[in-house]
Amino acid sequence: MKATRAAEATGRKSSIPLRKMVASEGIYLFKENHKLDLDYKRISQQFRDLKQAIRYRTASDMRRHRWEKLKLKEAKSCEEIEEFKTQDEGQGNQTKEDMNSVHLQRSKNGLQKLKVLLMNSPGISES
Repeated sequence: MKATRAAEATGRKSSIPLRKMVASEGIYLFKENHKLDLDYKRISQQFRDLKQAIRYRTASDMRRHRWEKLKLKEAKSCEEIEEFKTQDEGQGNQTKEDMNSVHLQRSKNGLQKLKVLLMNSPGISES
């Protein structure tokens, strides 16, 4: 009885209750929204890929870029070693052991920082 009144009130000729129709529309809209969300993610990934493809036209360009970045980092570290040498020139010539001790100290500092980060991250216990 209520269904027919609701159908008459909305101008429909269906006997399906309005509540069920609204629920089914909600499910349909949810599915459509999910599809749109997936489409958005797919399109945005394609856009990121396209931007990267423009930046690095070929895979060899990409490898060359990474290689140049690595070389730049090495050059900076070499400059730091040269600065270290020039600072201590008054004490005599730098030996290989001195430079190794500098690298060893930097490695120890990096490991200490990494250990602190790991200890502070949730879900990891000390082993």
